[in-house]
Amino acid sequence: MRLLRGLVSVLAGSLGLVTLVACSSTPTTTPGVEPTSAGQLAVTVLQQRVDATTRTVGVETTNHGDKPVHVSAVRLSGGGIDGPTTKLDTDLQPGLTVALRTSYGRPDCADRDDPVVAHLTIGDRTDDFAVDRRGQVEVHRLLDTDCAKLRLAETVSVRLAGPYRDVSVDGQPRLAARLVLARRSTGPAADLRSLDGSVLIDLLTADSLIDLPESADRAVTAVLLGSNGRYDPHALGGSTQTFLLSAYVRLGDLPEQRVVPRCARRGTSA
Repeated sequence: MRLLRGLVSVLAGSLGLVTLVACSSTPTTTPGVEPTSAGQLAVTVLQQRVDATTRTVGVETTNHGDKPVHVSAVRLSGGGIDGPTTKLDTDLQPGLTVALRTSYGRPDCADRDDPVVAHLTIGDRTDDFAVDRRGQVEVHRLLDTDCAKLRLAETVSVRLAGPYRDVSVDGQPRLAARLVLARRSTGPAADLRSLDGSVLIDLLTADSLIDLPESADRAVTAVLLGSNGRYDPHALGGSTQTFLLSAYVRLGDLPEQRVVPRCARRGTSA
């Protein structure tokens, strides 16, 4: 039971420090390659699974020319995004595709009509490249999710709160707690669709999921936390979200969102 209490403290102190680890797809600059003209470059945008829940994407650029092209910076704009400039030191070899990793930044959810454009700095100039249809669809999909998540965060908070109690369920030690949906602003109803634990921790409902009606300020679901008994290498050292729990919430008719509940420390309540 001491372990469960310790996990709550770890959960409360580690949120916001999530590190998603990925291998860089940017090749090392080839010595002696000088900046050249853009040539025939084709550009799309794709987000890899390891970057899910972040705003990092790959500007996948294919060099259809016959000379290397040196790219020193990349940025995305249009379609509701105005991303920061990411410095690079990358050679695009003829016939190869390289994912130039960058962030699309916080979206403007009210202005998404323009097409997405990639800005590549090649030599001493920055050129604009049209993102192909596949990339446009990908950015649109990402912003649908991102904008729904922003709207949810503006309207409802999701917290794991006390009072925490040590209990036994079917002979197994559990920690009883509450999952609290609290309204931050007026808006549609919020449906708590499901819960999910991490690779080490179970997060289960003690009774039933409680939704937040449009007219209510607060909804409380009784939950149970406990060890899931995993001791394999991935659970103990290979996972990237070891202590992150998940609540899946849908606001009105917007897409369902994964929310990592904020955790109140033991001895406090929402």
